[in-house]
Amino acid sequence: MEDKEYQWFVEPKTDHANEAISRSLAAINEVHESVAMKDNDGAPHAVYQLPGYGFITRLYKSSLKSTTDFNVYCREGHYGPIRLWTLGEKKKNKKNKKK
Repeated sequence: MEDKEYQWFVEPKTDHANEAISRSLAAINEVHESVAMKDNDGAPHAVYQLPGYGFITRLYKSSLKSTTDFNVYCREGHYGPIRLWTLGEKKKNKKNKKK
């Protein structure tokens, strides 16, 4: 069975998130400019390509506590559209519903 290779991207949704993400990338010598990429619905997004999944983990643990400050996207391989990735987001606690 062949291992799949994924590329990871982040889209800052606020100025604060944009600054924090670009500083974090610069700190690990991964200076990238934001690029426009289309998702699987054809909508454009201004994203940074990330060095790997570990960087996403650091974002979730960083000062960007609110996951509404950025969106994470991935794509399989090196070509094609990006798709929204939501598995890293914390789920809201659901209370038992009374019937």
